[in-house]
Amino acid sequence: MSSFIFLSSLTLFLTLQPCLILASPKLVTQNNTPGLVYKACERSAHKEFCVRVLNSYPPSKQTSLKELATIAIKVTSNGASATSKFIEQLANKTSSNSKLEPSLQQSLIKCNVAYQDAIGWIDNAIIALISRVDYGVEHYLETAIALIDTCNARVKAQTGKALEVSRKNRNVRQLCSNALSVYQVFSISA
Repeated sequence: MSSFIFLSSLTLFLTLQPCLILASPKLVTQNNTPGLVYKACERSAHKEFCVRVLNSYPPSKQTSLKELATIAIKVTSNGASATSKFIEQLANKTSSNSKLEPSLQQSLIKCNVAYQDAIGWIDNAIIALISRVDYGVEHYLETAIALIDTCNARVKAQTGKALEVSRKNRNVRQLCSNALSVYQVFSISA
């Protein structure tokens, strides 16, 4: 008899639990990460891109503003690393291809140096955020943006494959700008 009462109570609880969750706005709001993602991206100059990027990473489905800022910075680091590898490969191809101009090779080499520095600053931003040394995060990301702009200035006058580098620069710059704006939303709300 006691097992019947237990099973009946358990069945009733499991049946009503979804209704209780739906009726509780506080629970829905706490786990409503899309709303949090929109809030995190509210200061971004590229809001739709910011939301799309953060929503594409599973950890951002249920998370805090600080975790979203960390994700945004890590995504930026990954994008910058991929772009740096692309630039390095392009510079290596350029050096083995005598038809391409030496000025393009020099621009790519200097651009890659700027990217290596930018990646270091972005990684410093991640470390500062995780270790709660928040005052450096903005400076690190702003410095990374300046280095990306330096790279873009080097390849801007070039043609051909340099146009692809310029496109990738624009993408990484948007990622970095988004990471900065997400961090700023977090720092204001913290």
